[in-house]
Amino acid sequence: MRIGETFESHAQLWKALPESVRSKKSARTNRFGDVYEPKSVPARRELKKEAYHDLHPDHPHENRSEDKDIHYENKQNGNISKLLLDDAHHSCLWMKPRITLNGKHPRNCSKWSSPDEFLNQLKESGK
Repeated sequence: MRIGETFESHAQLWKALPESVRSKKSARTNRFGDVYEPKSVPARRELKKEAYHDLHPDHPHENRSEDKDIHYENKQNGNISKLLLDDAHHSCLWMKPRITLNGKHPRNCSKWSSPDEFLNQLKESGK
C-alpha cells in the first residue's frame, strides 16, 4: 500500500471517505469495521471516546476500552499515531496472504535492531 493521506482523528478520516465506503468501514454498523463513526462534536473533542457512536454489538473491540483505538499514543515518544488512507492507484488487495510476520508487531511500537532482524521475522504463508 502506498499512503495517500494521513489523518489526526477518525472524524477527519470519516469526512474524507466516500459515502459508499463509510458503510463498509463503520465500526458502528459493521462488526469488522475499523473506522469509528463520529457524532456531531467540536473538533477539539475528536480524540475522545464520547465523540463517537458505540461499536457494533458483535465488534471484537466491544468489550474493551476503545480509547486506545481513538487516541493511540506511541508509548516511546508520546506522539499520536496517524490514521492512514491508501493511494488507490498504488495499492492492491491480495486474495490470499503471501507473507506473515512472526513475533513482534509494528502496531505495538516494536523496533528491530536491523533490517535483517525484521526480514528474518517474515515467512512465506503456508510454510
